Amino acid sequence: MRHADRPQKIPEAVALSQFPVYGLPERPSDLTICSHGLGISQFGNIMSISFTFTSPRYSSGPCYAPESQNFVIISLDSAVQDLTKEPLSFDLNDPYNMKYERKARRDENPTVWEGTLSLANITFSGKILQWIHPPLTTAFLFTSKLTILFGHSYGPAFGELLQLLQSLQIVNRNSALLKQYQYEYDNQRSPILDNREL
Repeated sequence: MRHADRPQKIPEAVALSQFPVYGLPERPSDLTICSHGLGISQFGNIMSISFTFTSPRYSSGPCYAPESQNFVIISLDSAVQDLTKEPLSFDLNDPYNMKYERKARRDENPTVWEGTLSLANITFSGKILQWIHPPLTTAFLFTSKLTILFGHSYGPAFGELLQLLQSLQIVNRNSALLKQYQYEYDNQRSPILDNREL
């Protein structure tokens, strides 16, 4: 897929995905989408789709500020079997890859939760890490047969994060929700489209 051919609209990107893509329904906790991204393989296939949500409950800054990225969910095609060998590799201990966050957490041990969750009637197994260093910071990684889900949150408490995860839906065929995402994205003052070629 050439750069010029990459879908610029959320519904178009999701329609081209060959794996289940997950998203939040009905604006829980006043979360609205503020950015989205694509991961493109060297063969031009969509490998991942990310959605970033923000809420005035947790932050008041602009969407592009890290502390305003209150819930980030990335759906990755499980055909990418070895995360450690892919550019999209995810380190649970450093979900943001930000120096100041690493420094703040260097001597802080996170609370760890491991287990299974039923997300959209699909069983996922994985791990959640949460740091109490303000604001509450959480990273998560869950796997199923078809999709790997990972991401992070700023602000939501552990119980709130579990509720958000358990409310996730497969959005591939939910045209109404995808149109809502596109509307929210288009109406952000500082939209960010992060298309990355892998």
